[in-house]
Amino acid sequence: MKAQKLKKQFRAWEEIHQAPPLKTDHRAVFRKRLGKRKTSTFQVRLLQWAAVAIVCIGLANALGFFTATVSEEEVRFQKAEIHLMQVIEQQLLFYETHPSPVVQEVIARSKTQLNQLQQDYHVLYEQWEMQPQQPQLIHALIQNLNTQISLLSEINQTLNALNQGDHEQISI
Repeated sequence: MKAQKLKKQFRAWEEIHQAPPLKTDHRAVFRKRLGKRKTSTFQVRLLQWAAVAIVCIGLANALGFFTATVSEEEVRFQKAEIHLMQVIEQQLLFYETHPSPVVQEVIARSKTQLNQLQQDYHVLYEQWEMQPQQPQLIHALIQNLNTQISLLSEINQTLNALNQGDHEQISI
């Protein structure tokens, strides 16, 4: 019943207030406005997606920056590496510049083992650079450097034994 009263009132209001007549090209005007709205909506969506992409790229870079921090173990490894490499280089330089032919012969025989250890070290180091989060590679690198130092110590012991043997023959 109330619905019928409302309909009657709307019809009465419509008769009192006449709506202006529509233009003949009103459909074209409506389509034009709708087309403008679609393009502006498309542009807004495109800008929103571009903003999302920029934020994602920025976050990815920021996360990469924060995860690139060096761990304490890596710092200790790098310090140990520098120290051990200096010790190895000093020992090799000392042996190579030693004028004794005996020393040169011992160095020549041990050089192949030392070169092999250094090649293994470089292979391990390249693996570590590709995967720096692998602690077992750090331990393998330090072990390799310690093995090189052990080989140099063995060379030194051999040279000392040879020198002591020479001195014993001279003293007899």
